[in-house]
Amino acid sequence: MRKSETLHLNGVSIRLRVRAAEGFWSRLIGFWPSPRCHGVEAIVFPKCSSVHTFAMLRRIDVVFLDDLGRVVRVEHRVPPWRVLRDSRATTVLELRAGLAAAFGVVSEARLSVVEAMSSQRRHQQKGSAMLEFFLAATIVLLPMISGILEFAQLASSRQILAIATSEAARSLAIATMDDRSPHLDSELSLAPGEASIRVSLARGLLPLFGGSFDEAQEFSAGFDRWQAALIEVARPDRLTLSLSEGLVRTADVEIGRLEVRYCRELFFAPASYVLPQLLHQWEHDPFARRCYAEGRIPLAASAPVSVSRHP
Repeated sequence: MRKSETLHLNGVSIRLRVRAAEGFWSRLIGFWPSPRCHGVEAIVFPKCSSVHTFAMLRRIDVVFLDDLGRVVRVEHRVPPWRVLRDSRATTVLELRAGLAAAFGVVSEARLSVVEAMSSQRRHQQKGSAMLEFFLAATIVLLPMISGILEFAQLASSRQILAIATSEAARSLAIATMDDRSPHLDSELSLAPGEASIRVSLARGLLPLFGGSFDEAQEFSAGFDRWQAALIEVARPDRLTLSLSEGLVRTADVEIGRLEVRYCRELFFAPASYVLPQLLHQWEHDPFARRCYAEGRIPLAASAPVSVSRHP
């Protein structure tokens, strides 16, 4: 930015400290984060028809001028996180909130800066307003879109985990043991029956690894994904089980609850880096903290387990 001589309203000098934003970064930043940080009360943006208030801490007034210096639009006390544009404007003036009303800046009034920019500088600024807009939009929209995609995939993963948990609870209830279970029991040092639950969960979680159980049986690629799912659910730092027995007892049935917690990988930057770091600060559970430390998010699901009390 460079300091301008003065600002004229309808030919009358206004006692304001004004600066003209000429460089790319000065135009991009504007009054960010607050007008109080800049030591001026107004900023002029030549060759500009749109401004933003992304990440601003305070409201500002925005005045749009045409190529004759005539006011075509005035916006008072614009809050943060707004984008303003007027196709009629060739210059935009940002003011501290309340100054436009205080000095009587209204539509059809004429505003001018005495010390104008050189023609060479004007030429250099041509088209920079649009570039600044897209750059600022990218800075804000990229994390927003990343967060939306990340939450969408987590919601999908949570649904898959809930279905897998229900299937594991059902298989446990009817005592169907996968033929891999004895081998897994001895190899993984799991409690009796726990390996069969993990195998059922691996089958249910297979969509998270890009396959289905039918594919795992028929194709080598599917079998590789099935092996990856088995390895994932066998790791206690990735998946934990908790079986509460005898919550409800009747003469014929005993009902318990199977609770599963799974450490889900994140995919979309920058949310995949930011979310675990933020959530880690307020988490005290050891399993969840390990997930966040690895850049993952813990998901939980539960399902009732009903077991007949009669053989």
